[in-house]
Amino acid sequence: MNSRTFKKVTNPGNTIVVTDLDGTLLDFDTYSFDAALPAVKALRKMRVPIICCSSKTREEIEYWRRKLRLNTPIICENGAALFMPVDMFNGFDFKLKRYGDYFVKEFGVPNRELRKTFTEVRNRTGVPAEGFSDMDAARVGKLCGFNSIEEARKAAAREYSEPFIFPDGTEKKSVEKVIRQLEKNGYRVIRGKRFFHLVGDIDKGRAVEYLKGIYGKLRGSKPETVGLGDSTNDMEMLKVADYPVLVMGRNKRYNREVKDRVNPMLAGAPGPEGWNRAIFQLFNLDK
Repeated sequence: MNSRTFKKVTNPGNTIVVTDLDGTLLDFDTYSFDAALPAVKALRKMRVPIICCSSKTREEIEYWRRKLRLNTPIICENGAALFMPVDMFNGFDFKLKRYGDYFVKEFGVPNRELRKTFTEVRNRTGVPAEGFSDMDAARVGKLCGFNSIEEARKAAAREYSEPFIFPDGTEKKSVEKVIRQLEKNGYRVIRGKRFFHLVGDIDKGRAVEYLKGIYGKLRGSKPETVGLGDSTNDMEMLKVADYPVLVMGRNKRYNREVKDRVNPMLAGAPGPEGWNRAIFQLFNLDK
């Protein structure tokens, strides 16, 4: 696979798979996961949990989780919150608040606080950055490449982040000025594949570590973790994984920063095709 040697998962019965969505389990352009279905079905059969860990909102991940036939925790908005199905963890005293059918651990700050700071910084710098809160659903859908307003509405339902963009042609120094001002307020700006994301002091890795502790209480020992991602905002998630896998980008190249800093196993193909290959390798499955 043109990478460091793939390690084999030694204890599938105490392993969880944590995965990014866009460009990893889902095709970047079409959002199809068909190429990954053989591996998804194999993991379901082995009862290995697949946990979606994405910049997407809770509502978006719930949609894809249903499509994938999963009943597993959700890590949304780049690690800003962890939603754990009550029916999976009932009887355990996590001292967490209840939200509908979930126990919730919040790591981030509410969108309204982020939005207030974003607006203040934009006004102060005069740089015309545009956040999701400035857009209607049709514009969000166009930028994301969605086919329906309902998909766009789910993407716009931000609880712990404010994705934003700059107009084409914005000078690099202006972009950096806005980012510096936002970060001076104690927040982080994460560069995703399509957007910048204004978030609290969070990352995917922190949420994954917390979830591993929860599974440890549930099972009696902390699970090993397979992590799959394709971009810089997956780096912290891959760092805490026992089996980190970097999936090729749509340009059939690997993210150099992640490759150099994490030294992951390389999937050998983009998106869901690479995801499928990696799972088959890691779990020693017959093709």
